[in-house]
Amino acid sequence: MRSRIRMVSGMCLIACWLLGCATDDEWMARGEGAGPGSVCDVIAQDCLYLSAPKCRIYQEAGTSMKAFCDVESGDDREGETCWATEGDPVGDTCARGLDCATVGVQRESPQPGRCYRFCDRPDGCDLGELCVLLNGTGEGELSPDTRLYGSCVSATCDFWDPWQCGTGRTCLRGRLIDNGYAYMCYPSDSGMRGEPCSGNQNCGAGLGCAWAGSELETCQPWCGDAHPTCGAKQHCEIFDREEDVGICVTD
Repeated sequence: MRSRIRMVSGMCLIACWLLGCATDDEWMARGEGAGPGSVCDVIAQDCLYLSAPKCRIYQEAGTSMKAFCDVESGDDREGETCWATEGDPVGDTCARGLDCATVGVQRESPQPGRCYRFCDRPDGCDLGELCVLLNGTGEGELSPDTRLYGSCVSATCDFWDPWQCGTGRTCLRGRLIDNGYAYMCYPSDSGMRGEPCSGNQNCGAGLGCAWAGSELETCQPWCGDAHPTCGAKQHCEIFDREEDVGICVTD
């Protein structure tokens, strides 16, 4: 066992100059190996082996996420466009320490994303940025012992200006790592009012996915007491009284 530790320590001295790495105590606590698939910390980027230098995350069932060491399959920098790695369901082309996401939502192939820096607390980002939660996209409660992962994002938008985000994008509410919310630009489809949908991102700018009876969901306008956008035989179902935000539903 001592020879194994000496060997790893020697490798760490070489790797640290290039990548940075964990201490011997951290290595010993980690148990059997720190190669591909071993546990790591996405903030510290503490993977030991040159063969698997990048600590990335993947989402399990529900909102659970795990961090593991993997190969570094790209060098796209923060803010640059990124893609899924061919043949790797969780890999991406971002450099070490960055995550390929579409603003609070992990990138899905073949949709491109953008490289964002990881964060795990509200003050973990630069001035003007928000730590947007990556643990799921729903409104459900997270377990108190769930490790929270986020990405630093500055792309906030005006919810009531549907075209502010540009073509192929829409302004939606995203959850922050402190359980607050902010409005950000998300990629979206071009579903028109009354067309079927399965989620808000299926709908075009200014529209969300609303229940319309008989288990059918359709794209409908966002609304509020100060924004009466609903049509005949509809009413505004307010889901956030504090911010006066709702969606038009059929009577």
